[in-house]
Amino acid sequence: MAGIPELKRFFQEFVDERVGDLAVAGRDAARWNGRDVIALQDLAITAGRQEQIRAFGKLEPDGRALGPGLRAAPVAGLTPATGGGL
Repeated sequence: MAGIPELKRFFQEFVDERVGDLAVAGRDAARWNGRDVIALQDLAITAGRQEQIRAFGKLEPDGRALGPGLRAAPVAGLTPATGGGL
């Protein structure tokens, strides 16, 4: 049976992969539409992905069990925007 460190690593890898895929698709859509900044309409959030987001939120609504350090890794070619937005 997997321990807590293995579980955290699994979820970290899962989050990195999902957010990375979403960010790359958003970046490509924004570039295709002549923008340097990813807009909400550039993100490919399908009904299935929305269900996954809701299910993940129900597992750990406040994120404490997974630890406060669970964050998505930076995606190559993307620069975080400052100010409002995503």
